[in-house]
Amino acid sequence: MKSGLLIAFITFSSSASAQSFFLDGSAGADIRRFSAEPEKSPFDGTASAFSLAAGTEFIRHWIASAAIDVGGRTTTSTTTDVVFSGRSLTIHNSYSAERRSVSVLGGYRSADQRRWRMGYYAGVSFSTLRREIVSDAESVVLQSPAPGSVYEQRLTSAIVAVDVAIRVVPHLAIIPALRAQPLTIGTELGGVSVRPSVGARQCSVSPVITLIIHANMI
Repeated sequence: MKSGLLIAFITFSSSASAQSFFLDGSAGADIRRFSAEPEKSPFDGTASAFSLAAGTEFIRHWIASAAIDVGGRTTTSTTTDVVFSGRSLTIHNSYSAERRSVSVLGGYRSADQRRWRMGYYAGVSFSTLRREIVSDAESVVLQSPAPGSVYEQRLTSAIVAVDVAIRVVPHLAIIPALRAQPLTIGTELGGVSVRPSVGARQCSVSPVITLIIHANMI
């Protein structure tokens, strides 16, 4: 049994030696801007954002990863003055939006001999954009409850990213990063999400370490 494990370990470690595995966690801002004429869109806003990613440097410099990214909720309130049946009325409107995404990216990182490494990535993002519009127009004018309208769109778009990993200790780095992707809903609404963030990256050769421990225990 031990000899079989040792053979498996030797074979696996030789293939894994050229690979590294990493886990990223970050927090930042989700800056959303949408097209609107003649004024800015009420869905424009800046929300908090959190991201978790995992991947591998499967060949030296070349990266494959997957990420989950959640953007917070933004809300913009507006008022409109109208005259109805000789009365001056004020209608209140509320526009809210939130985004969440799952992305698959590939990219290139600079050499690891220095304390810092630049990374450049591109891929595909699968996003859900949820918008909600609430107005008290009906309750003000018709004296009836004001229902809200909710729109949820699933979007597939390109995504690009850049980061710099600044090594703090072996296998641990601080990562300032920037991601950007379009948020386009047909011809109805065009927009973009730009996400600056700061996080940490843990690099590991854990598959090899796990096999060593397992072999020793047996």
